[in-house]
Amino acid sequence: DYAWSGLSTSDYALAGNWLSYNGSTFGVAGSAPISSTNTFVRLYGGCISNPPHVMAADASNNLTVDLGASLYIDNANTLTLNGNFTNNGTMNFWNTGASNNTGTGLLSIAGNFLNTGTFNSGHGTLTFTGNSSPNTLSNNNVSGLALYNLTVNKGAAAANNYLNLVDANTSITISNNLNLTNGMVLLNTNNLILANSVSPLVYPITGASASNYIITNN
Repeated sequence: DYAWSGLSTSDYALAGNWLSYNGSTFGVAGSAPISSTNTFVRLYGGCISNPPHVMAADASNNLTVDLGASLYIDNANTLTLNGNFTNNGTMNFWNTGASNNTGTGLLSIAGNFLNTGTFNSGHGTLTFTGNSSPNTLSNNNVSGLALYNLTVNKGAAAANNYLNLVDANTSITISNNLNLTNGMVLLNTNNLILANSVSPLVYPITGASASNYIITNN
């Protein structure tokens, strides 16, 4: 497992910014995180001055952002997770030129998504992949979850080929595009709000077909 230290810079891909756990102690990591590395972004009492920024095509297995900590995907860069994403802090799709949350990056998750913190989606894309089981999207923020683009690209057998929204009465708002490349979205008792402001109204769904569609609770 790796824990963020930010000792050198804010670069997510720089080994010297991570501490590696060998089973008993932590030491400076010898290499950058890869798709099999579980990573944790922690505050350590607020002493970290360099929060992690994804500045290229980076990867991890499971990733947890702790309460009070922040993670940034800069500009059009990509963070690919082979496992789960848990956000108890703040997730940002960051535009370095404008210094605000208008980045167009990609967060790709093969496992499950749990958000109890702040998810600033900017102009970015949240993508669900993986073919071994359904993905779950769980949002425990009472204000709902606002996304810019949401893509489902599973490629799984029919029984597992869906994204499962598991929190009762949660609202998911998509302001730009829902892309059903390969797979379904199971709403259960949740609301999916398509808030594209284009006039005349254009329903922002692409890829819908006899095998790629939304399953409601009615």
